[in-house]
Amino acid sequence: MIIPILATLTVIIVTAILLKVVFARRLKGRRILLVGLSDAGKTLMFSQLHSGMKIMTQTSMKENKGLMSIEDGKMSDYSQLGAHQPGSPREKQAVVELVDVPGHERLRSQILEKNKQGVRGIIVVVDSVNFPTESRDVAELVYDMLADSTFCCYRVPLVVACNKQDMVTAKSANVIGSQLEKEINALRVTRSAALEGIDNTNVGSKNTFIGKEGKDFEFSQVSNSVSLIECSCKRNTGDEADLEAVKDWIKGVF
Repeated sequence: MIIPILATLTVIIVTAILLKVVFARRLKGRRILLVGLSDAGKTLMFSQLHSGMKIMTQTSMKENKGLMSIEDGKMSDYSQLGAHQPGSPREKQAVVELVDVPGHERLRSQILEKNKQGVRGIIVVVDSVNFPTESRDVAELVYDMLADSTFCCYRVPLVVACNKQDMVTAKSANVIGSQLEKEINALRVTRSAALEGIDNTNVGSKNTFIGKEGKDFEFSQVSNSVSLIECSCKRNTGDEADLEAVKDWIKGVF
């Protein structure tokens, strides 16, 4: 009797492991999310990464989706990949799906829920000029991304893209990173207090504790890889955007 029982348990365990591996591979797709507050420059960054074009943008009410490619270490517009046959192994390896998520909080939550499966990486676009007045809101957004059960479980890498670095009043990535850690540290206190007297089984990711208890928060404490980079989308037609750090990061997560 022992041998059949052990054999059955072995089959169950192996099946569970295989299902987990298959699900993880399916979940870890080719989607890059661009999130951030309104007017941070998400849509302008999306358009430049997708097509290399600068467009006049306005507050988005729905997500923008587009494809881009990573080819021979360079970024190129997917629409120019005429040499690739649809569905070919080379194309599947090169193509990245970009999703520009609206900055409005209610819309952002709904669209994130629809698009969180298959996420390979998250770009949090930050307005480096207005950051001093928006630091709390940016910290809440970053907190929610790091506390999300799906992103946390699959260790989806996140980068804080400090935009508008061409402006003299822009804060550096180091300054923004330090301030975000302080804001998130304070947020942990208020959100932990919100959990008191609440059944934890019904609490969403917005109140999940991140980092190490008893220590001030640092990005190095979370399971996700967190990076900070400086960039500039530049609205003016004659100005050249500086998105090399963003492109390098995208290539790195693939």
